[in-house]
Amino acid sequence: MKKTWYALVLILFVISAAGSAFAGTVTVRQKMAKVRTQPKFYAPEVATVQRGEWLEEISRSGQWLKVQTPAGAQGWVHSSACVLKKLKLSTAESMGAGNVSADEVALAGKGFNPVVERKYREAHPELNYRLLDQIESYDVDEAEIIRFMQEGKLGEFRGAK
Repeated sequence: MKKTWYALVLILFVISAAGSAFAGTVTVRQKMAKVRTQPKFYAPEVATVQRGEWLEEISRSGQWLKVQTPAGAQGWVHSSACVLKKLKLSTAESMGAGNVSADEVALAGKGFNPVVERKYREAHPELNYRLLDQIESYDVDEAEIIRFMQEGKLGEFRGAK
């Protein structure tokens, strides 16, 4: 009986160690990302995370990462919202020429930061940003997205009647 108990503990230890070998830290690359209850874009939201936050990866399912937020919430985030490693982002004030990593450049390529946007607006006063600001502020209710997908038979609703 004792040998069976030790064997069971050893097996559980090996399984947990193997699972943690796949885990790691990822960095949020989008301005804001939603952590969801299931690996689906329209699943209920568990938490919201911001660009630069570190999340602990627990597991993966396709393009989705099961993560734990710094606040302890667990859920799913799409891999497109993250850089699959831990990054330390520099502030604009502390960066000089040549002090920007390739990973920071990749993050910056995902959208303007406030400093870059301000400089671009100053360099191009002829452009009208009102419409862009309006689009960025638009928020669609997730229930409305689900209804749209169901009515259009999109995604996993493709075969639904």
